[in-house]
Amino acid sequence: MTKEKYVLGVTGSMSCGKSYVCEKLTELCTEKGITVTNINLDTLRRDILGQNPKYSYVRREIESKFGEAIVCKNGSIDGKIIGEQIFYDQNAMTDYRNIMQDPINKRLQEEISDSNGLVLVEWALLAEDKLTSAVNYNVLLVSCSAEEQMRRLEGGDLGEDQIQKRIDAQMSNSEKKKEIETVQTEQGRGVLYEIDTTQGTTDAKIMKLLINIARELE
Repeated sequence: MTKEKYVLGVTGSMSCGKSYVCEKLTELCTEKGITVTNINLDTLRRDILGQNPKYSYVRREIESKFGEAIVCKNGSIDGKIIGEQIFYDQNAMTDYRNIMQDPINKRLQEEISDSNGLVLVEWALLAEDKLTSAVNYNVLLVSCSAEEQMRRLEGGDLGEDQIQKRIDAQMSNSEKKKEIETVQTEQGRGVLYEIDTTQGTTDAKIMKLLINIARELE
């Protein structure tokens, strides 16, 4: 009897290749006739901070905490401005996470509930935000070397100081792994998969990963 759903969190530090791995897994699942849904929590976050009327109360709470300067003319929250605040101030980061935690969790549960087959939940802060329970403690940790990570990040819009602040605001991959394994041991369940993208990711490497994951749907 085939399982209707297998939820898998996909996490890792900035620019380690999470989105690429999710995209390739989605492509391979489609080719193999496996139902797949890719839920990116950053996309859900942007919807909450955007103009969705359902979350106007969240935006008002953020404005009350961080000031009207972070609100755009259309009523959405300016992600760049609030990013500058929370990545440079740990207390601000804590306040922001406390505001966003409940709406993010509820929205994620809605998305998971409406999905079947392999459900990928991509979020860099899965361990930090204590969301491993939402993915039934099943996690894919995507990593790359520190040198390769910096090479990828330096090609973006952030300056060196901004990059370092964002890296420092997250757990390292070794810390993420330790946190995930600790929770899995405490709960007595969950699977940890790992993939390293330092040298790129071949179809063969991702296919091997997919085969292991697909066994959980059997």
